[in-house]
Amino acid sequence: MMNDKNQDTPGNNQPYWVNNRTAHKLWEAYQRLLAGHPEKVSKTARLTQSLVASEAGYQRSTLSRKRFPDLCEMIEKSANQKPGRTMHSMYKAKERAAHNLRKQLELEREQNQKLINQLANMQLKMIEMANAMNVMKQQCQSSSVVTIETENHGKV
Repeated sequence: MMNDKNQDTPGNNQPYWVNNRTAHKLWEAYQRLLAGHPEKVSKTARLTQSLVASEAGYQRSTLSRKRFPDLCEMIEKSANQKPGRTMHSMYKAKERAAHNLRKQLELEREQNQKLINQLANMQLKMIEMANAMNVMKQQCQSSSVVTIETENHGKV
């Protein structure tokens, strides 16, 4: 059973209940999470009693305020000092990133459509210019312009 003393053992910076095997594993898990070196859970997860229990390899109900009030109080204080990213905040961040990518894709599609329109207009102008050149060639051939040949330079 647990000892109800609320004091640490002399010369030891660990709480009195760490002599219990389960409590010891919970304490080590809590320390790993505080140090940012968890072994079983995400580094970005929000510090909670459930997270500490999971990191220690136990079910969430193992770490209860009734069994380990001191540790639960330390977890709450630490969570306020060192909040991690919650699943909701990570979801929101991914949602924002996806929204930004969709917006960028939409802008790229609009720019692509503008470039396609410009290319089509240029091709149309090239066709119009080629047609105009053909008309001018036909006009030149049907005109009564006579070419003059010179001795040194050929046709003039």
